[in-house]
Amino acid sequence: MDALISRRIGINYGQLGSNLPSPYRSIEHLKSMKAGMVKLYDANAEILKLLSGTDVLVSIMVKNEQISSIASNKKIAEDWVRKNVLAYYPDTKIRYILVGNEVLTYNNQKMWLDLVPAMSLINKSLASHNIHNIKVGTPLAMDIMGSSFPPSSGNFSSRIPNEVMISLLEFLNSTRSFFFIDVYTYYPWSADPSNLNLDYALFKGRNLTYKDPGSGLIYTNLLDQMLDSVIFAMQKLGFPNIKMAIAETGWPNSGDIEQSGANIYNAATFNRNLIKRVTVDPPMGTPAKPGIVIPTFLFSLYDENQKPGPGTERHWGLLNTNGTPIYDVDLTGALSEQDYTNLPQPLNNKPFKGKLWAMGTCDELAPGKRCYEPVSIISNASYAFSSYWAKFRETGASCYFNGLAVQTTIDPIPNIVMSLNSSFVASSCDPIYALKHLASPHRRLINSNFLYRKCTPFLVTRNQTFRVYCDSQTKEMQIRKFSPILESMLLSGNGVVPSNEWKAVPDIWRTSAEKFGDRVALVDPYHDPPTSMTYKQLEQEILNFSEGLRVIGLKPEEKLALFADNSCRWLVADQGIMATGAINVVRGSRSSVEELLQIYNHSESVALVVDDPVLYNRVSETFRARATIRFVIFLWGEKSSIKDVAAAAEIPVYSYNEITSLGHESHTALLHSEDARKQYIYETISSDDVATLVYTSGTTGNPKGVMLTHGNLLHQITNLWDIVPAVPGDRFLSLLPPWHAYERACEYFIFTHGTEQVYTIIKNLKEDLRSYQPNYLISVPLVYETLYRGIQKQFNTSSAARKLVALLFLRFSLAYMEAKRIYEGKCLTKDPEQPSFLVSLFDWFWARITAAILWPLHMLAKKIVYNKIHSAIGISKAGISGGGSLPSHVDKFFEAIEIKVQNGYGLTESSPVVAARRPNCNVLGSVGHPIKHTEIKVVDAETDKVLPYGSKGIVKARGPQVMKGYYKNPFATKQALDENGWLNTGDIGWICPHHSVGRSRNARGVIVLEGRAKDTIVLSTGENVEPSEIEEAALRSSLIQQIVVIGQDQRRLAAIIVPNKEEILSEAKRLSKVDSDASEISKETMTSLFHEELRKWTSEVLISSWTHPRG
Repeated sequence: MDALISRRIGINYGQLGSNLPSPYRSIEHLKSMKAGMVKLYDANAEILKLLSGTDVLVSIMVKNEQISSIASNKKIAEDWVRKNVLAYYPDTKIRYILVGNEVLTYNNQKMWLDLVPAMSLINKSLASHNIHNIKVGTPLAMDIMGSSFPPSSGNFSSRIPNEVMISLLEFLNSTRSFFFIDVYTYYPWSADPSNLNLDYALFKGRNLTYKDPGSGLIYTNLLDQMLDSVIFAMQKLGFPNIKMAIAETGWPNSGDIEQSGANIYNAATFNRNLIKRVTVDPPMGTPAKPGIVIPTFLFSLYDENQKPGPGTERHWGLLNTNGTPIYDVDLTGALSEQDYTNLPQPLNNKPFKGKLWAMGTCDELAPGKRCYEPVSIISNASYAFSSYWAKFRETGASCYFNGLAVQTTIDPIPNIVMSLNSSFVASSCDPIYALKHLASPHRRLINSNFLYRKCTPFLVTRNQTFRVYCDSQTKEMQIRKFSPILESMLLSGNGVVPSNEWKAVPDIWRTSAEKFGDRVALVDPYHDPPTSMTYKQLEQEILNFSEGLRVIGLKPEEKLALFADNSCRWLVADQGIMATGAINVVRGSRSSVEELLQIYNHSESVALVVDDPVLYNRVSETFRARATIRFVIFLWGEKSSIKDVAAAAEIPVYSYNEITSLGHESHTALLHSEDARKQYIYETISSDDVATLVYTSGTTGNPKGVMLTHGNLLHQITNLWDIVPAVPGDRFLSLLPPWHAYERACEYFIFTHGTEQVYTIIKNLKEDLRSYQPNYLISVPLVYETLYRGIQKQFNTSSAARKLVALLFLRFSLAYMEAKRIYEGKCLTKDPEQPSFLVSLFDWFWARITAAILWPLHMLAKKIVYNKIHSAIGISKAGISGGGSLPSHVDKFFEAIEIKVQNGYGLTESSPVVAARRPNCNVLGSVGHPIKHTEIKVVDAETDKVLPYGSKGIVKARGPQVMKGYYKNPFATKQALDENGWLNTGDIGWICPHHSVGRSRNARGVIVLEGRAKDTIVLSTGENVEPSEIEEAALRSSLIQQIVVIGQDQRRLAAIIVPNKEEILSEAKRLSKVDSDASEISKETMTSLFHEELRKWTSEVLISSWTHPRG
């Protein structure tokens, strides 16, 4: 069957025309053209009957509006097959049933979910009738692709949930059907004709080649590139063997005046060359899949005059409506180019740069109609074109009037020109209303607000003709989004009302500069040059960086990737980006190149801010080949360190100092020139605007970019003081990655209270704790575990006497603190019933006596042992732990030596803090109470019903800090957030019951966590790991039969492995790790092999290093 199809071109038979020949005539045309296949956009009974007994293979279609009903009911599917297939089969050679048309283009998520169930029911119905030579598929448009260039980077758009695409691919794979794609080279060429060679799009570029840097494959035409991008996208989801079919392709034979390249010459050239390629024997396939058969349907049989949109939409036909060919084409592929008659030379292959007018009439302006008067050019055209926009503005180009008017390049009425630009806005008559402009796909023509008037019935006299002049050259004022308090000095005379309320995160810097101006805000000793800034200097640096970004072209709401590690310049860049109204996309420099690339492309970032030339040199080759980069900024280092200087010349590269210098000059000019300030339209950043995208687990599949708004982060800034009551002069030590939401929110918060932040690195942590003596340390459990181990090591390496004294004192202190918790009522319980008053009184009395006995010993321990620890590590007020589970023994140890550690809880999705232990209510084993304006509930996993206090279930949170959603991922957003704003944390926990007496009386309402409901593993470093991805990757190894990844709350991952004994023994022999006649393998050798195997297969998905497998 494949060989047969490869020699026979199909044609799409559309019927959106008012003047088309009858179905009988059309089938006769198809037969005379020797069409091998025909594709219908329905299951037209008359056409199917006419095709009976012919050799034409037929594709029929389920309409989009039928999909959900078919998916919902097996009987409806059976009825559809009986009516539209069994009534004609096998006399009519139906070979394909296409369910829907470009379903994933439409934002109808129910239809997305119903698509595969409908396909499956139809397929089962066919099988029940013993029909196995009809393939069920669905045609998709190229807008399903998130990336298609180069082909090897092809991946499906993140707006389409993975589960939707995977379920479709699983169906096609299991039924051995085709992936049908509508693929038109005209669209990418016409969108960028200056960079895409026309011959390359028309199969004429015999000497034009492109080498894919990712795959090394050589391409000679644009169609192969587009097809292979889909093939690579399927391979990345684990489906390398699904066959391709082209459901629609072609080239328009005509179009509107400004639609370059749409002409008979190009249409004939494209289709003739395509037919040659498709019908060749043996089949050519594509560079990624050479030799495969690709069933192909040309679009279309006729020009269809009722299709909406720009002119090209009505000009894809092979035939005129009278049946004569628009141009000669041989569907068999037998004719050579010399056998055809000469084609008319193309006259519009270059973009149109002239002016256009439109002439036409409007029914509502006719005599007797409601909008006839007042009779004036402006009034009538204003109404006519607002009507046009209201009806057709979603269909395309600005100067296409869908039958209301015709285009002309000659001014039909001299001296009466209505130019749709700002001067028209100024001169228009009342009453008028602004109609928001929708930019055309061609980015030209009507570029200002369009005006229209509401009208009532008037008397009649005559019909009105209107005319509009569309000029592609218009100048618009730039929109300047700004942080209202931070840039309040620029607002004078610009119509913006000053505000004292923080609306955007960067607003905090003006307030802090005014309060704490000459106080030291930050110290960064480990970068070159070492840096110290006051609050005034920090505010100015942020203003300069922000303005510098505007100077080099960053626009509001664009995404700018910030891939860097913790430093003072990271903070300046982060806040500078936010202050422009742009959105920063953050990640650390130690992430893999593939992960950074995927985040960059998924987020639609326009440019790159990196730590230094070292990181840029590591990522530049991959990014230049597979991403679009407008500019690059180095936070540290010099441009002279770039390795590939020639390649770097293609993309502007700026140093940090260059950006701040540009910004300083521009900002100074704005401050001193009112005219300079008046060149902008000023818009304040809203609290609801997205401030940042933070990517959480899932970046190897569909990444999840958490959208945090300015309001989300401001909630943290204004509500963390209850947990960390910082005062001016307090010193914080900063160690965590700043893209970690926990570190980031805490940094913003502490700078609003006049504190000093000192940046450190892990290797210098011990020394910096000693030398800087911080009042607070905000970090993850791993850091406190490291400090704990370091202190224990000091105990263990001391003399026997010192060790005995230290450990004995520690036991006394642990016992003392336990008794103290009892009498203070800070113990945890799940029991909803409180103890009796007498029992509680005895319990309190006994704990009080115990504590009184142990107190002197504890104070002695503090004087002899603990004070030395305090002087070594500082943390005089508190250590704040978050980002993972704090081990109980570490928690109790720091309590015993009187270093307060407060444990908190949150998620990236909640900005992040939702709960934390307070200084005066530090209940060990818990994560404390919810912070202000935050609600917590525990629900049953199955029923979602709220559980009573003390009962374990799924923890949900709600509050102003909860994210806006996942970027371009509505399905994941819907799973995480319900309609009432509750965030499903995925954690299992319970809430301590309310007791008024007893040892839990002051622990009521605290939250206790006991693990993860979902599979995500949270390491003690705060990193999130999806074990299923690693397990799936590891199972690709022939040595591994089964694997379970573990590591919750641990520093590293581990795995429990069931080996494939025969394979592992064979591999050991191959590597000469055992004798050739060995029948057993040692545990050490097996462990070593597994370790190397895991590194090999999981390197792309692994975040942290493995520990050695133990089983």
